[in-house]
Amino acid sequence: MEKIQYEEFYKTYYEKVYKYILKKTANFHLSEDLTMDVFTCCYQHFEEYNPQKASYGTWVFAVANNRLKNYYRDRKDFAELNEQLSVSDDMEETVIRAQHIMFLRDKLADALETLNETQQAIVILRYFKNKNATEIAQQFGMTPTNVRVTLKRSIKKLKEYFEINKINY
Repeated sequence: MEKIQYEEFYKTYYEKVYKYILKKTANFHLSEDLTMDVFTCCYQHFEEYNPQKASYGTWVFAVANNRLKNYYRDRKDFAELNEQLSVSDDMEETVIRAQHIMFLRDKLADALETLNETQQAIVILRYFKNKNATEIAQQFGMTPTNVRVTLKRSIKKLKEYFEINKINY
């Protein structure tokens, strides 16, 4: 495989990486920052890239995945889990509840993958970022009514996923 210039690489992959990170974070500003981090890293190591090991696309998305993992690891934002787990005299019960919460988070992540990008972003913005329908509508160029309809359909699809897979929540 022939090496390409960094500018061509950047033009080819920037938007794809940005959309990928946006899908994972549902945050425009964060996605821009993380995408720039990805391409800064790629720029710093561009001369070291070996086309024998992986294609440019594989390489840049591996860097993007690693950057996302680092971001979430570095955030140490486990306050939600700690709030849900009250201090209990029965430590075994607390551990079981923590395992169940982690299991449900994993299953919710799987269920979200069944939605299209717009549905995923709307659900994340509404329930994880506490945005209302009007705020979400402005971001997507939709009407608030359309956002609510999309949200209702998305929730129905998520519930069906949980029912089909016999997941109790």
